[in-house]
Amino acid sequence: EAGGGEEEEEEEEKMVIKSAPKPGDAAANPTGTTEVFMGNLSFNIDDDSLKEAFKEVGEITNIKWLEDRDTGKFKGCGFISFADADMAAKAVGMSGTEVLGREIKVDFAKGKSNAGGGAGGNREVRPMQAKPEGCTTMFAGNLNFNIDDDAMKEFFKGCGEVSSIRWLTDRDSGDFKGCGFIEFSDPESALDKAAALNGSELMGRQIRLDFAAPRAPREKSW
Repeated sequence: EAGGGEEEEEEEEKMVIKSAPKPGDAAANPTGTTEVFMGNLSFNIDDDSLKEAFKEVGEITNIKWLEDRDTGKFKGCGFISFADADMAAKAVGMSGTEVLGREIKVDFAKGKSNAGGGAGGNREVRPMQAKPEGCTTMFAGNLNFNIDDDAMKEFFKGCGEVSSIRWLTDRDSGDFKGCGFIEFSDPESALDKAAALNGSELMGRQIRLDFAAPRAPREKSW
């Protein structure tokens, strides 16, 4: 029975973090964002265990866990804000660290930075085409490869209800191509609002939006 205390200690340690993280080299953070996206998180993680895992990085000021809109179940990812940009850079340097038995993914979420100044994105936003008559669909490109329906619906929630998402995949490999088509329940009002988000940051990438031409019988005009 001598080992009882050790077992208890081991169990307690397991509840918080499996292998104590040590900040790696801070990642380059040219936009000065203070927010990161974290994925592949344990479904047992909570605010306290996350703060414990990143205590050597610095102060976490806000945690937003992503949940399934229908079921309310945790999706194993979230957006985490730090007190300053240097801390966020150190956090990204810890991507691959094992927390609660899972190697977490950490990347910058530049779109919702608390950093001062300008309006998002460091690349020139490509202008959208004129809205075709009868358009009901928005094209979205340059998407993060970890994107899913819920993250996309969350991004467009201020525009209106998303009724359908069609992700584009490679015909041969089935791999996601980083783009897709978004349809809204009320395209009349939603599409123009969605267009205003062209060039915004979503999960660390500057999203490219454009109006999609309505599907019609294919005719070749030379």
